[in-house]
Amino acid sequence: MSGTASKPSDPIDAVVYNPYSFAVHDDPYVTYKRLRDEAPAYWNDELDFWVLSRFADVLEGFRDYETFSSTGGVALEQRGHVNSDFQQMIEKDPPDHTAFRKLVSRVFTGRRVARMEDEIRRIVNHYIDAVIEQGSCDLVDDITGPFPMDVISAILGIPESDRLDLRLNADKVLIRNDGELAIPPEAGEGMFGLLGYFIEDLPKRKAGRREGLITDLVGLEVDGRSLSDEELLGFCV
Repeated sequence: MSGTASKPSDPIDAVVYNPYSFAVHDDPYVTYKRLRDEAPAYWNDELDFWVLSRFADVLEGFRDYETFSSTGGVALEQRGHVNSDFQQMIEKDPPDHTAFRKLVSRVFTGRRVARMEDEIRRIVNHYIDAVIEQGSCDLVDDITGPFPMDVISAILGIPESDRLDLRLNADKVLIRNDGELAIPPEAGEGMFGLLGYFIEDLPKRKAGRREGLITDLVGLEVDGRSLSDEELLGFCV
């Protein structure tokens, strides 16, 4: 977020917010409260960004997309770099975002997920049965970590044989070093792994060789508009 408001002074006890700090991730709520109480329009001089923390301000910023644009990325490390290889819906402003969302909402519905209830139950039962068999578990590592990604993969129509590698790459994308803005090599490898998979996958979808949400999006057209390959890749990753 950029703006023209005057930057605050830096008293010794001033609140400091670094969204890449592991300590903030572990317990962000004290920092969030201080931001709301002490610096509702917070400026980080080191990383060169503004933060809004009060609900009314955030809502106004969300609605005023001309001033607070999402184009060019919504993460600090993406600022000013429009990615031509893939275009995510979250990185678009209206009217492009509206058109993109209208297309996706035609096929990504609650009714579709409801039809997959048996498959979703099968997936979670698989992980629960494995925990019962081994007699103990780490709840995140053994159930709540892999389960959501497997459900997403099932909805997208990803073959079960591909899901583990896909999940490992998705986990890599989130790797960061404590307090650092720079993207570490492991995260880049994960993103390239995801992109490489879906670049190879899209032609199979267009040829009708796989089912699932991605395949439905490939052939969808609303109001004379369909999704480009770059938008499809952005949706997938």
